[in-house]
Amino acid sequence: MSKSVFRSVAMLLVLAALLVMMLTRLEIVVSVIQKIFSVLTPFVVGFVLAYVLNIPYMFFMNKAFRRLDKPVEERRNKFDDFLARLRKPLSLILSFAIFFAVIILLMSIIIPQISSSIQGVVDNFGAYYNSFQTWVFNVAARFGFETETTSDIFESINEVITNYTGGDFSTASGIIDVGSVVKGITNYLFPHIFDFTKNVYNVFYNGILSVVVSIYYLANKEMLMNQIKKMTYSYVPKKHLGKVLRIVDICNNKVGKFLYGKIIDSIIIGLLCFIVLKIVGIEYAVLLSVFVGVTNIIPFFGPIIGAIPGVILLLMINPLQALIFMIIIIIVQQLDGNVIGPMILGDQLGISGFWIMFSVLVGGGLFGFVGLLLSVPIFAVIYMLMGEKVNDRLVELGFATAESVRVDPLPQVDYEDGHIIADDDDEDEIIFVEEDLPGEQPGGESEDEFF
Repeated sequence: MSKSVFRSVAMLLVLAALLVMMLTRLEIVVSVIQKIFSVLTPFVVGFVLAYVLNIPYMFFMNKAFRRLDKPVEERRNKFDDFLARLRKPLSLILSFAIFFAVIILLMSIIIPQISSSIQGVVDNFGAYYNSFQTWVFNVAARFGFETETTSDIFESINEVITNYTGGDFSTASGIIDVGSVVKGITNYLFPHIFDFTKNVYNVFYNGILSVVVSIYYLANKEMLMNQIKKMTYSYVPKKHLGKVLRIVDICNNKVGKFLYGKIIDSIIIGLLCFIVLKIVGIEYAVLLSVFVGVTNIIPFFGPIIGAIPGVILLLMINPLQALIFMIIIIIVQQLDGNVIGPMILGDQLGISGFWIMFSVLVGGGLFGFVGLLLSVPIFAVIYMLMGEKVNDRLVELGFATAESVRVDPLPQVDYEDGHIIADDDDEDEIIFVEEDLPGEQPGGESEDEFF
């Protein structure tokens, strides 16, 4: 047995053993993968942050402070050398200063409004709940539903609240005492306060690390790119090097433009939603608009996720406002999908709604929020590259031409007993010679062998 065959057989055996181990120890494998991605979270988030901040950074480097870095032959003294070295730190500092200034400005405007809205919801929750309960009973009576059935629904709600707060907080009239609920929730959550504090610490810790990592990314961008290029040129065969560089370029264009465009699009949608809600007089307009704007970053499911909390809240306040809010969200999202989104993003994705849903579900399930955000452009790149390979293969096999493969449907191919039947009736169609289907004989049994 030659070395190449032995190496192939050994590799197949190792892969088979790994596959069996993964299937029999699936929980351990998933746990290890989650741990790896948990450790890598600051690097992923830091890379995304650095990618976004690269625009102001490059503006300062190439436009604002370009004259600080004079050519070596034009530098007259050490002060010119000092200014040249100052170009990158100034660009970094101003880029992050703008980023934090925008964050602080938004927080100073939005957080007081959100805090006020949340406080208003907590203070008036009892009245909202009672009003909602009365409305449900009236609607049930109007449509002829039994009062006992409707009462059972609210008894179930009270039971859920009881289970998660540690006590029965409904009054004799069946109405929930909100003060007792808040006290019960506090008592229920107190034993879990350590886990909550730990999670908050992890989020804060990862956030600080992400900022530090993004600074290193930007400060050492040229060095890192040069190192990656060296590794790519060293280990990728020359015949595949052009394809690899093209894939990197496509990923850069699709993912980068998608991120920038989606952030701008979400800000516009949040502001538009706030203006419309204020005009029609919907309560808690700031809180609801923040929900809609932030979740709009998530493709496909974002508008639904952002609308659900608002609908639930407004149902307790005023069901008519909830209905108006739903109509507004539908109109705004249609405007976003057909006008605003295409103007900002263009047709960069090139994939249907089904594949967007598929990529969001898979990416979100595997990688959390980062997966929700990045899965669509990454899948769009994979989809485009696979589509090109499939089209080239169809042309190679003679099922289509280079001009028709992307726009025309494939010709109908008839077969009988495993043989393709040529169609000579239409001269415009591609004529297929009679041949055996791949891997099949007239008897229907395959004679392919693995080795």
